[in-house]
Amino acid sequence: MPKNRNLQSIEDFIDSQDFQEYEVGYRLSLDLAVKIKQYREKYKVPQSVLAKKMKVTQPFLSRLEKGKQSFSIKTLEKLYLPSLPKTSVMF
Repeated sequence: MPKNRNLQSIEDFIDSQDFQEYEVGYRLSLDLAVKIKQYREKYKVPQSVLAKKMKVTQPFLSRLEKGKQSFSIKTLEKLYLPSLPKTSVMF
C-alpha cells in the first residue's frame, strides 16, 4: 500500500517512490531465489540439508526458492556457510 494516499491513478502509483522500492526488493528476492536453487542443483544439495545448515525449515527454503518468501539480512548471512563448497557465496 503506498504511503502517499493522494495518488490519482495507477500510473501515479507506478511512478511513485513506493512502487520503485517495492520493485527493486522484489527483483532482488527473485534473483536470490534463482541463485539458491542453481547452487543447490549444481552441488546436489537437498533442500532439507541446506535448510538445516541455514537453521531454517525446509518449507521456508522452498518458499524462498520460489520467490514467495521474504527474507531478512540475517537470513542472507546464513547463505555463507563454511561447511558448504567455497562457491557458497552466491553474489
